[in-house]
Amino acid sequence: MSFWKDVFETYRLLVTHSKKPKTDKQIRKWLAQPYSDSAAYKMWGNGVALPCVWFVLSGIVWADSQY
Repeated sequence: MSFWKDVFETYRLLVTHSKKPKTDKQIRKWLAQPYSDSAAYKMWGNGVALPCVWFVLSGIVWADSQY
Protein backbone atom coordinates (compact mmCIF):
# COMPACT_ATOMS: atom_id res chain seq x y z
CA MET A 1 0.00 0.00 0.00
CA SER A 2 2.88 2.38 0.73
CA PHE A 3 4.10 2.04 -2.87
CA TRP A 4 0.75 3.15 -4.27
CA LYS A 5 0.51 5.97 -1.74
CA ASP A 6 3.87 7.23 -3.00
CA VAL A 7 2.76 6.90 -6.62
CA PHE A 8 -0.48 8.81 -6.09
CA GLU A 9 1.24 11.45 -3.96
CA THR A 10 3.91 12.04 -6.61
CA TYR A 11 1.21 12.29 -9.29
CA ARG A 12 -0.79 14.70 -7.13
CA LEU A 13 2.19 16.97 -6.53
CA LEU A 14 3.48 16.98 -10.11
CA VAL A 15 0.31 16.88 -12.18
CA THR A 16 -2.92 17.69 -10.41
CA HIS A 17 -1.78 20.04 -7.60
CA SER A 18 -4.77 18.80 -5.60
CA LYS A 19 -4.97 19.90 -1.97
CA LYS A 20 -5.78 16.49 -0.44
CA PRO A 21 -3.94 13.20 -0.95
CA LYS A 22 -5.88 10.02 -1.74
CA THR A 23 -7.09 8.04 1.24
CA ASP A 24 -6.39 4.33 1.76
CA LYS A 25 -10.03 3.61 0.93
CA GLN A 26 -9.75 5.43 -2.42
CA ILE A 27 -6.53 3.59 -3.29
CA ARG A 28 -8.06 0.20 -2.40
CA LYS A 29 -11.08 0.98 -4.58
CA TRP A 30 -8.82 1.89 -7.50
CA LEU A 31 -6.71 -1.25 -7.02
CA ALA A 32 -9.85 -3.40 -7.11
CA GLN A 33 -10.88 -1.97 -10.51
CA PRO A 34 -8.01 0.04 -12.11
CA TYR A 35 -9.57 0.16 -15.59
CA SER A 36 -12.71 2.14 -16.33
CA ASP A 37 -15.03 1.88 -19.30
CA SER A 38 -14.46 5.54 -20.15
CA ALA A 39 -10.69 4.97 -20.33
CA ALA A 40 -11.21 2.02 -22.68
CA TYR A 41 -13.58 4.03 -24.90
CA LYS A 42 -11.07 6.88 -25.04
CA MET A 43 -8.26 4.48 -25.95
CA TRP A 44 -10.23 2.83 -28.77
CA GLY A 45 -11.65 6.15 -29.98
CA ASN A 46 -8.17 7.63 -30.35
CA GLY A 47 -6.87 4.58 -32.18
CA VAL A 48 -6.05 4.52 -35.88
CA ALA A 49 -6.74 1.65 -38.25
CA LEU A 50 -3.52 0.08 -39.51
CA PRO A 51 -4.58 0.02 -43.21
CA CYS A 52 -5.16 3.78 -43.06
CA VAL A 53 -1.72 4.37 -41.58
CA TRP A 54 -0.13 2.11 -44.17
CA PHE A 55 -1.92 3.95 -47.02
CA VAL A 56 -0.83 7.39 -45.80
CA LEU A 57 2.77 6.33 -45.18
CA SER A 58 3.04 4.59 -48.55
CA GLY A 59 1.74 7.78 -50.18
CA ILE A 60 4.41 9.79 -48.41
CA VAL A 61 7.09 7.34 -49.57
CA TRP A 62 5.75 7.51 -53.13
CA ALA A 63 5.69 11.32 -53.12
CA ASP A 64 9.19 11.48 -51.68
CA SER A 65 10.52 9.13 -54.37
CA GLN A 66 9.20 11.43 -57.11
CA TYR A 67 11.78 14.13 -56.30
